[in-house]
Amino acid sequence: MEIMKGYNVDYLYHKDLNSEEYKMEKHIYKYFYILISLYFFRFVLPFLETFLPC
Repeated sequence: MEIMKGYNVDYLYHKDLNSEEYKMEKHIYKYFYILISLYFFRFVLPFLETFLPC
């Protein structure tokens, strides 16, 4: 687990995991991914169904 620790620190740009800024950022990314997935299911899947012979 020690190896992954160093990787996670680099990935988070040395942010404090308990800071308010990091928590806000996590919320923003969460809603961002929800919006992207809703957009995908609303527009991309019907578009693909017109090409797929199912």
